[in-house]
Amino acid sequence: MHVFQKLARGRVRQGMALGVSFGLAVALAGCSTADSPASTEGEASADLGTCGQIPDLGFDDQSGVLAELGDLADYYNGFPVPVLESAWADWVPDHDGPFTAGVITNPLSNPFQTNLHDGLIEGLESAGIEVIADLAAPDQVDVGAQSQQFQQVLSQSPDIIFFGPLAAEPAIELVNQAGEAGIPVVSLHQSTNSPYAVSVVFNNVLEAMTAGAGVATSMGGEGTVLRVHGVQGIAQDNEAGVGYSAVLDNCPGIEQVSEVNGMYQTAPTQQAVVQFLSTNPAGVDGVLSSGAMGLGIIQGFEQGGHTLSAMADPGSSVGSLTFAKENPDLAFFGTAQPGFAMGETMADVGERILAGEGPKINQFAITLPSINQDTIDSFYVDGSEVTDPSGVEGDPNAYFPDEHLDQLFNNPGGE
Repeated sequence: MHVFQKLARGRVRQGMALGVSFGLAVALAGCSTADSPASTEGEASADLGTCGQIPDLGFDDQSGVLAELGDLADYYNGFPVPVLESAWADWVPDHDGPFTAGVITNPLSNPFQTNLHDGLIEGLESAGIEVIADLAAPDQVDVGAQSQQFQQVLSQSPDIIFFGPLAAEPAIELVNQAGEAGIPVVSLHQSTNSPYAVSVVFNNVLEAMTAGAGVATSMGGEGTVLRVHGVQGIAQDNEAGVGYSAVLDNCPGIEQVSEVNGMYQTAPTQQAVVQFLSTNPAGVDGVLSSGAMGLGIIQGFEQGGHTLSAMADPGSSVGSLTFAKENPDLAFFGTAQPGFAMGETMADVGERILAGEGPKINQFAITLPSINQDTIDSFYVDGSEVTDPSGVEGDPNAYFPDEHLDQLFNNPGGE
């Protein structure tokens, strides 16, 4: 056993501040029946049967740990990959520091990705961890280029790697290579199916089921929807699709009439929606988005001269939130996505691993605070503009409070 000096925490976190609990029910407090995984029964959906309720897809816990986590296990409903025992559960570094890190992220093409990156870098710097490589994929689809970036970082032998994979399957081999070389990998907001990764994620499947159930209920279980993809084929978009499909499977009266690609960016989303509406003059009754494209959807409907009636908008922007606030008849179901705080959390997880705290499992999952017309005032900031593409931050302490993270490590705080 190596003597290891505990690093100072690189982030000040208030844990239970502002009344935010790490239990799922409280994390989504104030949400309506269709908007909360903790409450799927109620008068609003009673006449619709299972349509508008959040499906229970279960999870594959091969670690046996989730059974010990109580309410925290609720965050894993529909989780897309097995939960495994972490390869780093009993690991300590072979030296006392200082430590180095390599970073490979998604392209910094929208405010969320930029904020997450900046929070990660600041968190690492505050912890005294030197970032020796800081790379971003050139676009959302160039998996080959990102693989080359990973190999470049791996050749520098950092003590830890922070990796935002574009595609799930290619990431496994890369992470396994690092793990076999004794280098832990923190997977950024994307679940990687390897015991050598510690994925710090929000559950995309559950997020989509929650928002999609809200849209289905608002439509009364009848009508048509448009599916707006980010980039078809990448992991996040696939997982959102699993969630939406699970909801629609319970709603035979709702038809998905088309699907478009928005590239997780406002302008391409607006253009795709306008093109769809130009060939579908009847419009649709609802929109299901993979995330971070609500503003482009709104602008597309406005340009196309159509009324937007219901929208699932995970990763809401300030602009889409403001539009919903100004248009209370819009059935709006979004999430706050505190990108900077998420980056800080990922740095904190890496710091804990280097401190020998021992992650119990390879998948750290949570859901983000939900936003609908009943809770919108808790997130709206006076003076916000409908053109603002930046993400809704909400309470930064809602994303993996320390009390939550402590339950996911064998030796929290080095005790």
